[in-house]
Amino acid sequence: MHLSQFFSATVALSGLLTAAASPLAVRNPDASVDLSGFVWGGVAPINRTASAAEERGVLGKRDTCYRQDPFSAADMRALKARLQGSRQNEMVELKHGFVTWWDQGSVKLCVYNNYIFENTHLKWWEAGWAVGYIDSACCSSNSQCGGGTCTCHGDSGLSLEAKLRTSVYGC
Repeated sequence: MHLSQFFSATVALSGLLTAAASPLAVRNPDASVDLSGFVWGGVAPINRTASAAEERGVLGKRDTCYRQDPFSAADMRALKARLQGSRQNEMVELKHGFVTWWDQGSVKLCVYNNYIFENTHLKWWEAGWAVGYIDSACCSSNSQCGGGTCTCHGDSGLSLEAKLRTSVYGC
């Protein structure tokens, strides 16, 4: 078996294992905070075939606002509040080539580490900051929002791509 065949088989198997994993419901350390409908999806390898159609040029614009497939702005603001709430200092390990995500009602936040070799950790607070940034840049107090993208950072300073969109889409 050639090395390239081995890597292809490994990537295919890791995709199957990831697809079999279900999202994790978030433990509620503070019973006074209602976490119903709030789900942290975990960490998974980035599916390069799904994102190939969305790739921008090397010198592409970093922030983008989406106009189609709107979601509830109230769900978006609830997601921000929960990410920056009592668990704001919690970190998620985000290895190179992986994505992590959170769902809240009709909205999903996906954060991608597109680096080839660099790993980092993402604070939940930073993920909430990305939600707030996209809210102020793209939604401007509307009751519905199409979402968008922005750059947030891991604890090592790596730039990470954050996408906020309707929860019907996968990351």
